[in-house]
Amino acid sequence: MLMEQQQNNNSLTNANIICLSTSDWHAPYGSKQQIMSILARQNRILYVEAQISILHILKNPLKGVIRIKRWIKGVSGNGKLYLYTPMPLFPFANYFLLINRLNQLILLYSLKRLIKRLGFESPILWVYCINSALLVGKIKEKISIYYCIDDFSSEKACRKRNRVLCNLEDYILKKADIVFACTKSLYEDRRKRRPDIHFIRNGVDFQAFHKKYILKEIPDDILNIKSPRIGYVGTLDSRIDCDLILSLASENNDWQIVLIGNNIMPSRERAALRNFSNIHNLGFKHPELIPIYINMLDVCIMPYRITDFNEHIFPLKTLEYLAAGKPIVSTYLPDLDEFSNIIKLCRNRAEFINYVNYYIGNDNGISIRKEIAAKFSWESRTEEITQIILQRLCPEDYRVQ
Repeated sequence: MLMEQQQNNNSLTNANIICLSTSDWHAPYGSKQQIMSILARQNRILYVEAQISILHILKNPLKGVIRIKRWIKGVSGNGKLYLYTPMPLFPFANYFLLINRLNQLILLYSLKRLIKRLGFESPILWVYCINSALLVGKIKEKISIYYCIDDFSSEKACRKRNRVLCNLEDYILKKADIVFACTKSLYEDRRKRRPDIHFIRNGVDFQAFHKKYILKEIPDDILNIKSPRIGYVGTLDSRIDCDLILSLASENNDWQIVLIGNNIMPSRERAALRNFSNIHNLGFKHPELIPIYINMLDVCIMPYRITDFNEHIFPLKTLEYLAAGKPIVSTYLPDLDEFSNIIKLCRNRAEFINYVNYYIGNDNGISIRKEIAAKFSWESRTEEITQIILQRLCPEDYRVQ
């Protein structure tokens, strides 16, 4: 049903927004940071970084020390965007509701202090992390939003964990004033439990990715890798099919496989990748450098495992690759069906390798890819979201067409 705002002022301004995120601000940088950065132009944002447990610190002491220092430092910001790193919480909150409740009480105490200190009374509560489902209604927010970005309950093959996360998501789907889903499959699935859910496709910073770069701007680590460069940009984790990457490298020694992003694969898989001289793991790169690296690739790949969890994802890099005009070869992901005319979707290893081989020296679709990506700017996505929020906050300013 179409809605139109009667008044000229149709922007969300001067609002206090508390965003409970699933990631830290700087890494991995994605949809959450893009949307909050745009909203911070006319509103105040308190971005609460990912909640980690004491167990995470024991597993990775170096990163743990950094996070503890940020927690001790407290909130930081510039008057528009504030960042807050929560204290390390109790482990196994995804497996036991009682532990989750305890952790959220600790976070709630911190949030109430920050609300008072920063003057964030009557905020908009914006939840990405379903661990924080129980905080809805607890900070006297004027409106609550649940933004569904992943099917967390299918991420691991543990029935107890999945049951707890399903219960938390059922709760927030019922309690939140507005619910968004970023993929078609998540939308269709959650619509069974929340009929008024809104589907908002992810976006892209088109201006950053579509331009070309002069030679002096290109980092040496990729400039010194000869073509053809077949590349993946993003975190290397359990979602990625390591065996497929190894097959690409062994299929043709002339292909240079470029991996850009943190590698948190199991040690066995990391070691296997190091055995190939034509696999180049360049590690994490600052978000501002990512467009340069993508523009240096000949073929962009998305080698995801075929799993229940991956069935619900729409990789942000899809639109970034397209904005750069790059050919894309991906394993089959249902949410990419609407792009199947410009993305090669593969259901087996042989198809994947054949399509990579096809695109090497046969790339003639640059303009159409950029044209499609230009329709998905983050500004337009955020504007869609803003209008839905305003419709709920100020229903008297809207009329049914």
